[in-house]
Parts: sequence; structure tokens; C-alpha cells
Amino acid sequence: MTKKKTFDISQIPPHSHCLWCRKPIPQGKLFCSIKCEREYKRWRRKRDFLSFLYLAVGFILMMIALFLIGR
Repeated sequence: MTKKKTFDISQIPPHSHCLWCRKPIPQGKLFCSIKCEREYKRWRRKRDFLSFLYLAVGFILMMIALFLIGR
């Protein structure tokens, strides 16, 4: 039978994780490097743009449907 390793959580220093690559970093920081920050911001801009685009397309399709039903 194998022994299960025990882990003492008190040995882990306070930390957070990089928002992009999830590496442990000092508490209070958001990113581990400038590269991760740039990549995260680029991804966020792309996500925000696509969300806006989907909303705009949905609105336009709804307007077209209402126009066609109203005839």
C-alpha cells in the first residue's frame, strides 16, 4: 500500500496567481511579467470587441425581424 503524502498548508507563503499564466506571484501583483500583462490586455480587448459585435449583430437582426413582421 502506498503512503499518501501529507501537505502542511501553513508552509505556503501568502501569494496570488498571474491573471494570464497562473504562476504564483507575490501577493498584491496581478501579473508576473510585462509580457503576461500585454497578452492579457490584448485578449481582453478582443473579448470585449467580440461581445460588442455579437450584441450589435443581435440588435440588427432583431430590427430586421421586426421590420419584416410589421409589413
